[in-house]
Amino acid sequence: MSLTITRCPENPIIWPDKWDWRMSNTYNPGVLYEDGRFYMYERTAGSLRPHHCYVGLLESEDGIHFQHVSDKPILTPEMIGYPYGSVQDPRVVKIEDTY
Repeated sequence: MSLTITRCPENPIIWPDKWDWRMSNTYNPGVLYEDGRFYMYERTAGSLRPHHCYVGLLESEDGIHFQHVSDKPILTPEMIGYPYGSVQDPRVVKIEDTY
């Protein structure tokens, strides 16, 4: 099997902006394709010091043009009991009906 990977000409697809929790960095996204839509979970940071990371959720019909689902992160350090920590890995997989 041969696989050709081509960089999207509209690269980068996401970049830091809009809200204080994603003004410094956006990186390491994980993407799911389900029911004809792409869902991107992005790792973000509002600043370098302190460097607290969050997970935001975007959606797209074509896998290139994404819009945020919310103006707030969907996962924060506070939500998992670590207010001075970071969320580091937005990868997600679906196995049957479980994410």
